[in-house]
Amino acid sequence: MEPPAEMLGIKEEGDALCLSHQATHFSLNYIRKEKKSTIEQFFKPYNPSKSRLDGFPFHVGKTQAPLLDEALGTIECVIQKRVSGFGDHSIIIG
Repeated sequence: MEPPAEMLGIKEEGDALCLSHQATHFSLNYIRKEKKSTIEQFFKPYNPSKSRLDGFPFHVGKTQAPLLDEALGTIECVIQKRVSGFGDHSIIIG
């Protein structure tokens, strides 16, 4: 695929969808499957008084997106397109 692209599916009824409309960038952090507690943290309901990153060491990438220090690898993406109403999800392409 040229240019390379990543796609993200976000639940239409989830809090992350609201946040994604404000974003211009996103990052993908590849986590070992043994780090189940880390992965589960990002599937919990959003709490605006607490960052999902609390307790996880991270640094900010070139796009200002958070990159977890424990990630096996990371990708930073600039949002190119949003597609709403794809079943019960919206799609973000970057």
